[in-house]
Amino acid sequence: MMNEDEFTTDTTGTEPPYFIEKVVTFKRQFNPKYGIDRKCKCGHPYYRHFDTHDDFYPVGCKYCDCYIFKEAA
Repeated sequence: MMNEDEFTTDTTGTEPPYFIEKVVTFKRQFNPKYGIDRKCKCGHPYYRHFDTHDDFYPVGCKYCDCYIFKEAA
C-alpha cells in the first residue's frame, strides 16, 4: 500500500507531481435489523423502498414517488 507522502514528495523544489483529493462517499443501505414491515409516511413498508432483486439497492418506494423512507408517526 502506498503512503500519501509518496504522491506528494517534491523532489525538484517546485511542485508536487500529484494533487491529493480526499473523497468521502455516503450511501444509504438496507438495514435488515431495522424491521422490514415498518411503515413509511407514504404508507408502504420499509422493504418496498429497496430493490429486492438487486442486492437491496435503495431505489425508493416501488408504489409511489417516495424516495427516502421516513417512518410514520
